[in-house]
Amino acid sequence: MTSAVIDASVTAPLILADEAGELSDSLLAVFADGQAVVPQHWRLEIANLGLMAVRKRRISIDELERGLKHLEAFQIVIDPDTGRSAWRQTLSLAAMHGLTSYDAAYLELARRRSLQLATRDGNLTKAAEREGVSLFPL
Repeated sequence: MTSAVIDASVTAPLILADEAGELSDSLLAVFADGQAVVPQHWRLEIANLGLMAVRKRRISIDELERGLKHLEAFQIVIDPDTGRSAWRQTLSLAAMHGLTSYDAAYLELARRRSLQLATRDGNLTKAAEREGVSLFPL
């Protein structure tokens, strides 16, 4: 089984019906096998992503709730040490690569755990490449 750090950009297809076709079988397997690893803020980021989709009328609140319920069925590993790195390693990575602290947390987690990073975020991809963090093939 392959473990990977999964950011919000690749989680979105699990809660947004109009992006459902963008989830690869290999990435779905990471979710299904309990090998998806995320930083502590991930649930809030996903909730916000869904809420923004509701506000933009991409999905209904009922569709969001169904999507979140579907997502809850996966055994996603939430990293307990994200907060300990926030003011040092994560902040440093954010400043160095022009990332938000939230995005830098995914990079820091992948680097610390020596895991591949699954992202569709262009800036995060570039930062991962500069840091020598392997990218999960999407």
